[in-house]
Amino acid sequence: MLYRRNASCTLDKDLIKGIENMKTRTQFASEPEQHELIENLKTATKKYVSQLYKEGIQTILLNGSIKRGDFCTQHLGGYVDLVVMVKDEKIFNWKKTFGEAEEEFYIYHCVRKEIDGLKVGFQIEKRPFETLDYFETLDENRRWAHLESEILYDEDDLFVKELEKINALKRKNLCHYFKGTLNYIESLISNYKKQKFYGRDCPQQLHENLNIAIKNAIKCLYYINGQYMAPEDRALYYSFDLEKLPSKYEKIMEDLYRQEIDSYKDYKRREFIFKKQILDFIYKNNFVM
Repeated sequence: MLYRRNASCTLDKDLIKGIENMKTRTQFASEPEQHELIENLKTATKKYVSQLYKEGIQTILLNGSIKRGDFCTQHLGGYVDLVVMVKDEKIFNWKKTFGEAEEEFYIYHCVRKEIDGLKVGFQIEKRPFETLDYFETLDENRRWAHLESEILYDEDDLFVKELEKINALKRKNLCHYFKGTLNYIESLISNYKKQKFYGRDCPQQLHENLNIAIKNAIKCLYYINGQYMAPEDRALYYSFDLEKLPSKYEKIMEDLYRQEIDSYKDYKRREFIFKKQILDFIYKNNFVM
């Protein structure tokens, strides 16, 4: 009984409650007040970009929560995220293009502007022009963010042309990731793995392995939908807006995240739901090149 605890406990109560009462990203973005805010900010951003001094700049992208539509209201101090790809460092001038930074945050140059009466904060990241070779150096989360972006300026459509190559690579990546992730899921819930922890009387590790399998199954759902996986700290939330999902996906996730970590019986309940409603869906929608 080395690993056992006497009291039963339920994990992730806040998460379960959040799923039950949750507004998906699409629902949140479509609320009239939120939709109007996003559209006003996008209009102001496009006007701002159109008026910038662009010498030395190849491409400007809009990304982050404004692009996705889930930007929090401005009283929380949020910024519009812009990526500036520089083609010539020798002639590009931060101050001439964007003015003095009001704040330097990590790698961002932050400024606030008033555009048609709307006060807007911009968080600007400078990068070299992103070729296919550069894209291949990014981790999966950065690749996801990269392809979530909207092009606001692209001289001679160079980035548009590069995206054609990037999307061809993405297809190969997703096929490879899908196969590897599915193999890992099968290993986590294999009889061989389970017997190890039945023998050591450790239901906690069985539940933990199933939790890891669930997170990896969410990865597979992204791949089935033709996307890289979103960063882990938002992947579950964004998964509710994927087009191809198991029927009653939200309810399934509520049931899966409700767990009694000391209970073998509850492990079997959760494993049954996972295999029947999530894993079967993944097998039926197996990623095909």
